[in-house]
Amino acid sequence: MHSKDGFSVRNQQPDFVFTKDDKTYCVEVELSKKSKTRLERKIISYFRDYDIQIWIVGENTQKLSSMIEEFKISYPNIIITNLKTVGNMSIEK
Repeated sequence: MHSKDGFSVRNQQPDFVFTKDDKTYCVEVELSKKSKTRLERKIISYFRDYDIQIWIVGENTQKLSSMIEEFKISYPNIIITNLKTVGNMSIEK
């Protein structure tokens, strides 16, 4: 996704994007800690640009999962799943 921005510009881009049933989904894989500010910038950007945002978190990132869960109140298009269970995930809302 970053190749769309060129080499000098670094806009927030998800790890990948797909369309299903006329909805655009963005997927972000987070395996390490992020500051709450940095995380919120990504979430707001994805909320504006995509119908659904899917956050896949690592197994040892409970604090990160909790922060994303808190943001679901203001940004209800968030789905959170664990990397271990992603193969069994359903994207139906």
